[in-house]
Amino acid sequence: IGLLSSCGATPRFTARDDMPGAAPGSVAAMVMQLRADRFNFLAWMAENSVARDVGAPALERMRSTFALNAPSADAALLDLDELDQRAILRNLPVPFLAIAGAKDILVDPSIQRAAADLAPLGSLEWFAECGHTPHVEEPARFCETLLGFVAGLGEQKG
Repeated sequence: IGLLSSCGATPRFTARDDMPGAAPGSVAAMVMQLRADRFNFLAWMAENSVARDVGAPALERMRSTFALNAPSADAALLDLDELDQRAILRNLPVPFLAIAGAKDILVDPSIQRAAADLAPLGSLEWFAECGHTPHVEEPARFCETLLGFVAGLGEQKG
């Protein structure tokens, strides 16, 4: 058994003294922007999720996926302001892999380093040329990384 954190998933989104992250209050501002112009905000999110040219069809697919989740997005985003799962990571008894795009402008990439460091069996895979969505920007490498992590779990057992 192992745990994978990918594409900006964070144990703590807003910064604290011992954890990098977004400025306190930034989540509320993001939700206000989302509520004011949902379509354009979600288009902005899709465009800023990538650091590479993935093509218009991929961006539209991302925007559409975001739109499908939009009705519950407000509450989920607001929860990020206080959500704190650092204690869970500190006590995680299984291997943990964080995957992060070094050029992520939506979530501070150093949060993934901090997450990997918190977990006793944590590791980090950097995608140097990717943004928030390494699975979209480098799908083959992402799959190889994921399969390598899973294969390593089997080796630990045997």
